[in-house]
Amino acid sequence: MKISKNVFNNQSGFTLLETLFTIMLITLIMSILPFILQTMYTLDSIVETDQDYEWNLFIIGLRKELREAEQINVLRVESKTTLILEKSNQIIAYEPYGRSIRRNVNKLGHEIVLQKIHRLDFILNEEMLQIKVEFIDGLKDETSFTIKEAG
Repeated sequence: MKISKNVFNNQSGFTLLETLFTIMLITLIMSILPFILQTMYTLDSIVETDQDYEWNLFIIGLRKELREAEQINVLRVESKTTLILEKSNQIIAYEPYGRSIRRNVNKLGHEIVLQKIHRLDFILNEEMLQIKVEFIDGLKDETSFTIKEAG
């Protein structure tokens, strides 16, 4: 006995309706893609803003201590520079510590004030303190402070 199978009744192929639905779904995904990429770009710029925010906080704190400092020195040992401030019987040091800048008072404890640093340089002239920083991601920042006359 021979069993015959009708090939024309097989319903496993794509219909026109399914194809239109697939094209509509792909079009919807492609139209949303620019918004997703824009959101990712915005989030990336926010992360860079956090680094800039940390840099600005560091500058504000240092500016306050420079105003109150009685004596300012820069110590160079090999390729590392340390900023030393003396005020009211306290010695405050800003120095590289791994990939960070730390602040310590009278060589006790430490406070991390700036992170993800590749290179740090303090340059002290007669009237000006210049700070140059290069972050790990290659971003470079610098600032200058006018030093008040002692007296």
